[in-house]
Amino acid sequence: RGLSWGGRGLRSAKDKDSFPSLPLAHRVTRIPRQQQRAKRAQDQGRTDSPPSTLSTPEAKVGEGEANTAALTRGGAPRSHGEFGVDDESGVLVESPPQAWHSRELVNQGRVFSETFPIRYDEVGPDKQTTMRTVASMIQECACNHVQSMWGRAQSTPRAMREANLAFVCTRLHIEMREYPQWGDQVKVNTWLDVPGRATARRDWEMVLCNGPAGECRALGAATSRWVAFNVETRRMARIPAAVIEQVTTQALPNCHAMGAGCGAGKLRDIREAAGLSKPVRHAVRRSDMDMNGHVNNVVFTGWLLEAVPQKMYDHFDLAALEIEFLSECSYGEEVDAVSCREVAGEGLVVEEDEVRVAHMLLKHGAQGRDAERVRARSVWKRKGFLRVQEKEMATIIKHAWRRNQLEREMTMGAKMKMRRDDVAALSR
Repeated sequence: RGLSWGGRGLRSAKDKDSFPSLPLAHRVTRIPRQQQRAKRAQDQGRTDSPPSTLSTPEAKVGEGEANTAALTRGGAPRSHGEFGVDDESGVLVESPPQAWHSRELVNQGRVFSETFPIRYDEVGPDKQTTMRTVASMIQECACNHVQSMWGRAQSTPRAMREANLAFVCTRLHIEMREYPQWGDQVKVNTWLDVPGRATARRDWEMVLCNGPAGECRALGAATSRWVAFNVETRRMARIPAAVIEQVTTQALPNCHAMGAGCGAGKLRDIREAAGLSKPVRHAVRRSDMDMNGHVNNVVFTGWLLEAVPQKMYDHFDLAALEIEFLSECSYGEEVDAVSCREVAGEGLVVEEDEVRVAHMLLKHGAQGRDAERVRARSVWKRKGFLRVQEKEMATIIKHAWRRNQLEREMTMGAKMKMRRDDVAALSR
Protein backbone atom coordinates (compact mmCIF):
# COMPACT_ATOMS: atom_id res chain seq x y z
CA ARG A 1 0.00 0.00 0.00
CA GLY A 2 1.25 3.46 -0.84
CA LEU A 3 2.57 5.37 2.16
CA SER A 4 2.82 9.13 2.61
CA TRP A 5 3.91 11.49 5.36
CA GLY A 6 0.95 13.05 7.15
CA GLY A 7 0.88 15.88 9.62
CA ARG A 8 1.05 13.51 12.60
CA GLY A 9 3.28 10.73 11.30
CA LEU A 10 3.38 7.98 8.70
CA ARG A 11 -0.04 7.18 7.26
CA SER A 12 -1.48 5.08 4.51
CA ALA A 13 -2.47 6.98 1.39
CA LYS A 14 -5.46 4.68 0.74
CA ASP A 15 -6.77 4.44 4.27
CA LYS A 16 -5.76 7.24 6.61
CA ASP A 17 -7.59 5.56 9.51
CA SER A 18 -5.58 2.33 9.29
CA PHE A 19 -3.22 3.46 11.99
CA PRO A 20 -3.82 5.64 15.06
CA SER A 21 -1.69 8.66 15.79
CA LEU A 22 1.13 6.83 17.57
CA PRO A 23 4.94 6.95 17.24
CA LEU A 24 6.44 5.43 14.11
CA ALA A 25 8.06 2.61 16.09
CA HIS A 26 4.56 1.36 17.06
CA ARG A 27 3.47 0.89 13.41
CA VAL A 28 4.69 -2.71 13.26
CA THR A 29 1.45 -4.64 13.58
CA ARG A 30 -2.04 -3.79 12.33
CA ILE A 31 -4.36 -2.79 15.19
CA PRO A 32 -8.06 -3.77 15.09
CA ARG A 33 -10.46 -0.88 14.51
CA GLN A 34 -12.12 -1.37 17.90
CA GLN A 35 -8.77 -0.92 19.62
CA GLN A 36 -8.05 2.08 17.37
CA ARG A 37 -11.24 3.84 18.51
CA ALA A 38 -10.48 3.11 22.17
CA LYS A 39 -6.94 4.38 21.77
CA ARG A 40 -8.10 7.57 20.02
CA ALA A 41 -10.61 8.22 22.80
CA GLN A 42 -7.92 7.68 25.39
CA ASP A 43 -5.54 10.03 23.54
CA GLN A 44 -8.21 12.73 23.31
CA GLY A 45 -8.73 12.46 27.04
CA ARG A 46 -5.02 12.90 27.65
CA THR A 47 -4.78 16.03 25.54
CA ASP A 48 -7.49 17.91 27.43
CA SER A 49 -4.83 19.46 29.69
CA PRO A 50 -1.79 21.42 28.46
CA PRO A 51 1.01 19.00 27.49
CA SER A 52 3.74 21.24 28.89
CA THR A 53 3.85 22.46 32.46
CA LEU A 54 5.23 25.85 31.43
CA SER A 55 3.26 26.54 28.25
CA THR A 56 0.01 27.86 29.71
CA PRO A 57 -0.96 31.49 29.11
CA GLU A 58 -0.57 32.28 32.81
CA ALA A 59 2.99 30.96 32.77
CA LYS A 60 3.90 33.15 29.80
CA VAL A 61 2.78 36.46 31.19
CA GLY A 62 2.04 36.09 34.88
CA GLU A 63 4.04 35.66 38.05
CA GLY A 64 3.57 34.12 41.48
CA GLU A 65 0.41 32.16 42.23
CA ALA A 66 -0.87 32.12 38.64
CA ASN A 67 2.23 30.28 37.48
CA THR A 68 2.05 27.91 40.46
CA ALA A 69 -1.53 27.02 39.57
CA ALA A 70 -0.67 26.58 35.88
CA LEU A 71 2.24 24.32 36.72
CA THR A 72 0.19 22.15 39.04
CA ARG A 73 -2.70 22.01 36.57
CA GLY A 74 -0.48 21.04 33.64
CA GLY A 75 0.78 17.79 35.13
CA ALA A 76 3.08 15.43 33.30
CA PRO A 77 3.23 15.64 29.51
CA ARG A 78 1.79 12.95 27.33
CA SER A 79 4.22 10.07 26.91
CA HIS A 80 4.26 6.57 25.50
CA GLY A 81 5.65 3.46 27.13
CA GLU A 82 8.64 1.33 26.25
CA PHE A 83 8.50 -1.25 23.47
CA GLY A 84 9.32 -4.95 23.64
CA VAL A 85 8.56 -8.26 21.88
CA ASP A 86 5.68 -10.28 23.30
CA ASP A 87 6.76 -13.84 24.18
CA GLU A 88 3.58 -15.50 22.90
CA SER A 89 2.75 -13.58 19.71
CA GLY A 90 6.26 -12.44 18.80
CA VAL A 91 5.06 -8.94 17.87
CA LEU A 92 6.21 -5.57 19.15
CA VAL A 93 4.04 -4.33 21.99
CA GLU A 94 3.97 -1.23 24.15
CA SER A 95 4.28 -1.27 27.92
CA PRO A 96 2.25 1.15 30.09
CA PRO A 97 3.33 4.76 29.62
CA GLN A 98 5.73 6.36 32.10
CA ALA A 99 6.34 9.96 33.12
CA TRP A 100 9.42 10.32 30.95
CA HIS A 101 9.85 14.04 31.54
CA SER A 102 7.54 15.57 34.14
CA ARG A 103 7.49 18.71 36.26
CA GLU A 104 5.44 19.48 39.34
CA LEU A 105 5.33 21.62 42.46
CA VAL A 106 5.11 19.70 45.74
CA ASN A 107 5.19 20.50 49.44
CA GLN A 108 2.56 23.23 49.13
CA GLY A 109 4.33 24.69 46.09
CA ARG A 110 7.64 25.24 47.87
CA VAL A 111 9.58 22.39 46.21
CA PHE A 112 9.96 22.02 42.45
CA SER A 113 10.37 18.46 41.16
CA GLU A 114 11.46 17.49 37.65
CA THR A 115 12.30 14.13 36.08
CA PHE A 116 15.20 14.04 33.62
CA PRO A 117 15.95 11.22 31.15
CA ILE A 118 19.67 10.52 30.79
CA ARG A 119 20.47 11.00 27.10
CA TYR A 120 23.09 9.32 24.97
CA ASP A 121 25.34 12.37 24.68
CA GLU A 122 25.39 12.83 28.47
CA VAL A 123 27.28 9.64 29.34
CA GLY A 124 30.87 8.51 28.94
CA PRO A 125 32.47 5.22 27.84
CA ASP A 126 31.19 3.51 31.01
CA LYS A 127 27.60 4.57 30.18
CA GLN A 128 27.53 6.74 33.30
CA THR A 129 26.91 10.45 33.51
CA THR A 130 29.67 12.87 34.44
CA MET A 131 29.82 15.62 37.03
CA ARG A 132 29.32 18.14 34.21
CA THR A 133 26.03 16.43 33.31
CA VAL A 134 24.93 16.57 36.94
CA ALA A 135 25.75 20.29 37.09
CA SER A 136 23.78 20.88 33.91
CA MET A 137 20.81 18.87 35.20
CA ILE A 138 20.48 20.75 38.49
CA GLN A 139 20.96 24.08 36.72
CA GLU A 140 18.12 23.26 34.32
CA CYS A 141 15.89 22.24 37.22
CA ALA A 142 16.60 25.51 39.03
CA CYS A 143 15.89 27.58 35.91
CA ASN A 144 12.60 25.79 35.32
CA HIS A 145 11.69 26.41 38.94
CA VAL A 146 12.13 30.17 38.60
CA GLN A 147 10.16 30.11 35.35
CA SER A 148 7.25 28.59 37.26
CA MET A 149 7.56 31.45 39.76
CA TRP A 150 8.24 34.48 37.55
CA GLY A 151 7.04 33.60 34.06
CA ARG A 152 8.29 31.89 30.95
CA ALA A 153 11.83 32.87 29.89
CA GLN A 154 12.20 34.98 33.04
CA SER A 155 15.02 34.14 35.44
CA THR A 156 14.29 37.00 37.86
CA PRO A 157 11.16 38.74 39.22
CA ARG A 158 9.92 41.99 37.71
CA ALA A 159 11.43 44.13 40.49
CA MET A 160 14.93 42.86 39.68
CA ARG A 161 14.48 43.17 35.92
CA GLU A 162 13.47 46.80 36.28
CA ALA A 163 16.64 47.43 38.30
CA ASN A 164 18.83 45.54 35.77
CA LEU A 165 19.63 42.89 38.37
CA ALA A 166 20.16 39.18 37.90
CA PHE A 167 21.00 36.25 40.16
CA VAL A 168 24.48 34.70 39.79
CA CYS A 169 25.94 31.69 41.59
CA THR A 170 29.00 32.31 43.78
CA ARG A 171 29.33 28.88 45.42
CA LEU A 172 28.33 25.38 44.33
CA HIS A 173 28.86 22.11 46.19
CA ILE A 174 27.81 18.75 44.70
CA GLU A 175 28.14 15.32 46.33
CA MET A 176 27.36 12.11 44.45
CA ARG A 177 26.89 8.64 45.90
CA GLU A 178 26.18 7.10 42.53
CA TYR A 179 26.02 8.32 38.93
CA PRO A 180 22.97 7.47 36.80
CA GLN A 181 23.40 5.58 33.55
CA TRP A 182 22.13 6.01 30.03
CA GLY A 183 18.35 5.47 29.93
CA ASP A 184 17.77 6.16 33.62
CA GLN A 185 15.20 8.67 34.79
CA VAL A 186 16.48 10.94 37.55
CA LYS A 187 14.09 12.88 39.73
CA VAL A 188 15.54 16.20 40.91
CA ASN A 189 13.93 18.21 43.71
CA THR A 190 14.98 21.78 44.36
CA TRP A 191 13.98 24.56 46.74
CA LEU A 192 15.30 27.95 47.73
CA ASP A 193 15.70 30.15 50.79
CA VAL A 194 16.47 33.87 51.13
CA PRO A 195 17.71 34.40 54.70
CA GLY A 196 18.68 38.05 54.09
CA ARG A 197 19.39 40.75 51.51
CA ALA A 198 22.98 39.63 50.87
CA THR A 199 22.63 36.07 49.55
CA ALA A 200 20.09 33.42 48.62
CA ARG A 201 20.49 29.67 48.95
CA ARG A 202 19.29 26.86 46.71
CA ASP A 203 19.44 23.12 47.45
CA TRP A 204 18.87 20.01 45.38
CA GLU A 205 18.40 16.30 45.94
CA MET A 206 18.65 13.66 43.20
CA VAL A 207 16.74 10.37 43.34
CA LEU A 208 16.71 7.35 41.02
CA CYS A 209 13.62 5.11 40.93
CA ASN A 210 14.24 2.03 38.79
CA GLY A 211 13.92 -0.91 41.18
CA PRO A 212 11.78 -3.97 40.33
CA ALA A 213 9.02 -2.70 42.62
CA GLY A 214 9.64 1.00 42.09
CA GLU A 215 12.18 1.35 44.87
CA CYS A 216 13.99 4.68 44.97
CA ARG A 217 17.47 5.48 46.18
CA ALA A 218 19.33 8.73 46.68
CA LEU A 219 21.98 9.54 44.07
CA GLY A 220 23.36 12.76 45.48
CA ALA A 221 22.69 16.26 46.75
CA ALA A 222 23.86 19.79 46.09
CA THR A 223 23.73 23.23 47.61
CA SER A 224 24.57 26.68 46.28
CA ARG A 225 24.83 30.35 47.20
CA TRP A 226 23.52 33.16 44.99
CA VAL A 227 23.87 36.95 44.97
CA ALA A 228 22.27 39.80 43.03
CA PHE A 229 24.38 41.06 40.11
CA ASN A 230 24.00 44.36 38.27
CA VAL A 231 24.09 43.55 34.57
CA GLU A 232 25.18 47.08 33.57
CA THR A 233 27.90 47.82 36.16
CA ARG A 234 28.96 44.14 36.43
CA ARG A 235 29.05 44.48 40.22
CA MET A 236 27.31 42.78 43.13
CA ALA A 237 24.18 44.34 44.61
CA ARG A 238 21.71 43.75 47.41
CA ILE A 239 18.56 41.72 46.83
CA PRO A 240 15.56 44.10 46.79
CA ALA A 241 13.30 43.90 49.83
CA ALA A 242 10.24 43.42 47.59
CA VAL A 243 11.84 40.30 46.08
CA ILE A 244 12.61 38.84 49.50
CA GLU A 245 9.01 39.40 50.58
CA GLN A 246 7.72 37.74 47.40
CA VAL A 247 10.07 34.76 47.57
CA THR A 248 9.31 34.10 51.24
CA THR A 249 5.88 32.71 50.31
CA GLN A 250 7.49 30.18 47.95
CA ALA A 251 10.72 29.41 49.83
CA LEU A 252 11.50 26.45 52.07
CA PRO A 253 13.51 27.94 54.95
CA ASN A 254 15.91 26.03 57.21
CA CYS A 255 15.85 22.88 55.06
CA HIS A 256 19.39 22.04 54.01
CA ALA A 257 20.24 19.11 51.76
CA MET A 258 23.89 19.05 52.89
CA GLY A 259 23.94 20.82 56.25
CA ALA A 260 23.59 24.46 57.21
CA GLY A 261 27.33 25.21 57.20
CA CYS A 262 28.21 23.36 54.02
CA GLY A 263 30.23 25.45 51.57
CA ALA A 264 31.53 27.95 54.11
CA GLY A 265 35.10 29.22 54.03
CA LYS A 266 37.50 30.17 51.27
CA LEU A 267 39.25 27.62 49.09
CA ARG A 268 43.03 27.60 48.66
CA ASP A 269 45.19 29.46 46.16
CA ILE A 270 47.43 26.76 44.65
CA ARG A 271 49.48 28.84 42.20
CA GLU A 272 52.60 28.34 44.33
CA ALA A 273 51.79 24.80 45.45
CA ALA A 274 54.13 21.87 44.82
CA GLY A 275 53.12 19.33 42.24
CA LEU A 276 51.01 21.73 40.20
CA SER A 277 49.75 20.17 36.99
CA LYS A 278 50.58 21.45 33.54
CA PRO A 279 48.05 24.16 32.56
CA VAL A 280 45.24 23.12 30.23
CA ARG A 281 44.23 26.17 28.20
CA HIS A 282 40.64 26.90 27.19
CA ALA A 283 39.53 29.66 24.82
CA VAL A 284 36.10 31.11 25.58
CA ARG A 285 33.73 30.40 22.71
CA ARG A 286 30.37 31.96 21.94
CA SER A 287 28.68 28.68 22.84
CA ASP A 288 30.15 28.97 26.37
CA MET A 289 28.23 32.18 27.13
CA ASP A 290 24.89 32.35 28.96
CA MET A 291 22.11 34.98 29.15
CA ASN A 292 24.08 37.09 31.64
CA GLY A 293 26.87 37.66 29.12
CA HIS A 294 29.56 35.51 30.76
CA VAL A 295 30.74 31.90 30.78
CA ASN A 296 28.15 29.52 32.22
CA ASN A 297 28.87 27.69 35.48
CA VAL A 298 28.45 24.30 33.82
CA VAL A 299 31.26 25.14 31.38
CA PHE A 300 33.54 25.99 34.31
CA THR A 301 32.81 22.56 35.78
CA GLY A 302 34.05 20.81 32.65
CA TRP A 303 37.16 22.98 32.41
CA LEU A 304 38.17 22.30 36.01
CA LEU A 305 38.05 18.53 35.60
CA GLU A 306 40.08 18.55 32.38
CA ALA A 307 43.19 19.35 34.46
CA VAL A 308 42.92 16.07 36.42
CA PRO A 309 45.33 13.34 35.20
CA GLN A 310 43.84 10.34 33.43
CA LYS A 311 45.25 7.91 36.01
CA MET A 312 42.96 9.53 38.58
CA TYR A 313 39.94 8.63 36.44
CA ASP A 314 41.30 5.09 35.94
CA HIS A 315 41.46 4.28 39.65
CA PHE A 316 39.09 6.72 41.36
CA ASP A 317 35.52 7.98 41.10
CA LEU A 318 34.63 11.64 41.54
CA ALA A 319 32.53 11.81 44.71
CA ALA A 320 32.26 15.56 45.38
CA LEU A 321 33.04 18.90 43.79
CA GLU A 322 33.02 22.28 45.52
CA ILE A 323 33.41 25.41 43.37
CA GLU A 324 33.93 29.04 44.37
CA PHE A 325 33.21 31.46 41.53
CA LEU A 326 35.39 34.54 42.04
CA SER A 327 35.11 36.52 38.81
CA GLU A 328 33.23 36.31 35.54
CA CYS A 329 34.84 35.23 32.30
CA SER A 330 34.03 36.96 29.00
CA TYR A 331 34.14 36.01 25.35
CA GLY A 332 37.61 36.07 23.80
CA GLU A 333 39.53 35.35 27.01
CA GLU A 334 41.85 32.39 27.47
CA VAL A 335 41.71 30.47 30.73
CA ASP A 336 44.28 28.03 32.17
CA ALA A 337 43.04 25.11 34.30
CA VAL A 338 45.50 23.77 36.90
CA SER A 339 45.21 21.26 39.75
CA CYS A 340 47.25 19.51 42.44
CA ARG A 341 46.69 17.20 45.36
CA GLU A 342 45.88 19.10 48.51
CA VAL A 343 48.85 19.65 50.82
CA ALA A 344 48.75 20.39 54.55
CA GLY A 345 51.51 21.53 56.88
CA GLU A 346 52.97 18.06 57.31
CA GLY A 347 52.61 16.84 53.76
CA LEU A 348 50.09 15.23 51.46
CA VAL A 349 46.47 14.95 52.55
CA VAL A 350 45.76 11.57 51.00
CA GLU A 351 44.02 8.57 52.51
CA GLU A 352 44.30 5.08 51.14
CA ASP A 353 40.90 5.16 49.47
CA GLU A 354 40.31 8.91 49.17
CA VAL A 355 42.16 11.73 47.42
CA ARG A 356 41.46 15.47 47.58
CA VAL A 357 42.43 17.66 44.64
CA ALA A 358 42.58 21.47 44.55
CA HIS A 359 41.76 23.33 41.32
CA MET A 360 42.00 26.83 39.88
CA LEU A 361 41.01 28.60 36.68
CA LEU A 362 43.32 31.50 35.83
CA LYS A 363 43.03 34.11 33.11
CA HIS A 364 45.97 33.67 30.78
CA GLY A 365 48.34 36.65 30.82
CA ALA A 366 46.92 38.28 33.97
CA GLN A 367 48.62 38.53 37.37
CA GLY A 368 47.54 38.54 41.00
CA ARG A 369 43.88 38.63 41.90
CA ASP A 370 42.98 39.81 38.41
CA ALA A 371 43.90 36.39 37.08
CA GLU A 372 41.61 34.38 39.39
CA ARG A 373 38.38 33.14 37.96
CA VAL A 374 37.49 29.98 39.90
CA ARG A 375 38.78 28.00 42.88
CA ALA A 376 37.60 24.48 43.52
CA ARG A 377 38.15 21.26 45.45
CA SER A 378 37.25 17.74 44.34
CA VAL A 379 37.08 14.52 46.36
CA TRP A 380 37.91 11.23 44.67
CA LYS A 381 37.23 7.76 46.10
CA ARG A 382 38.86 4.59 44.91
CA LYS A 383 36.67 2.53 42.59
CA GLY A 384 34.69 -0.01 44.60
CA PHE A 385 35.44 1.78 47.87
CA LEU A 386 31.78 2.41 48.67
CA ARG A 387 30.87 -1.18 47.85
CA VAL A 388 33.62 -2.41 50.19
CA GLN A 389 32.28 -0.20 52.95
CA GLU A 390 28.76 -1.48 52.37
CA LYS A 391 29.96 -5.11 52.56
CA GLU A 392 31.85 -4.42 55.76
CA MET A 393 28.82 -2.74 57.30
CA ALA A 394 26.59 -5.66 56.24
CA THR A 395 29.03 -8.10 57.87
CA ILE A 396 29.07 -6.09 61.10
CA ILE A 397 25.26 -5.96 61.16
CA LYS A 398 25.07 -9.71 60.47
CA HIS A 399 27.44 -10.58 63.32
CA ALA A 400 25.67 -8.21 65.70
CA TRP A 401 22.30 -9.71 64.79
CA ARG A 402 23.66 -13.25 65.25
CA ARG A 403 25.18 -12.35 68.62
CA ASN A 404 21.90 -10.87 69.81
CA GLN A 405 20.06 -13.93 68.61
CA LEU A 406 22.42 -16.24 70.54
CA GLU A 407 21.98 -14.13 73.65
CA ARG A 408 18.21 -14.40 73.31
CA GLU A 409 18.45 -18.16 72.81
CA MET A 410 20.68 -18.48 75.87
CA THR A 411 18.27 -16.38 77.91
CA MET A 412 15.31 -18.45 76.78
CA GLY A 413 17.25 -21.64 77.51
CA ALA A 414 18.09 -20.48 81.02
CA LYS A 415 14.45 -19.59 81.67
CA MET A 416 13.27 -23.00 80.43
CA LYS A 417 15.82 -24.73 82.64
CA MET A 418 14.64 -22.73 85.66
CA ARG A 419 11.05 -23.72 84.89
CA ARG A 420 12.01 -27.39 84.63
CA ASP A 421 13.85 -27.17 87.94
CA ASP A 422 10.82 -25.56 89.55
CA VAL A 423 8.50 -28.27 88.23
CA ALA A 424 10.87 -30.99 89.48
CA ALA A 425 11.07 -29.37 92.93
CA LEU A 426 7.29 -29.17 93.19
CA SER A 427 6.88 -32.79 92.13
CA ARG A 428 9.22 -33.87 94.90
